[in-house]
Amino acid sequence: MTPTSGGPSAALANATLTMKKMTMNRVSKGYDNDATLSGHRG
Repeated sequence: MTPTSGGPSAALANATLTMKKMTMNRVSKGYDNDATLSGHRG
């Protein structure tokens, strides 16, 4: 993996932001996302 302008931390922040957007989408739609969140925490 070649580091870009932000390195791994930037990719992690981007992934976290994407996860938050997906979570907000699920919450706004009324889905229960507890199982999904705990699954991503490992």
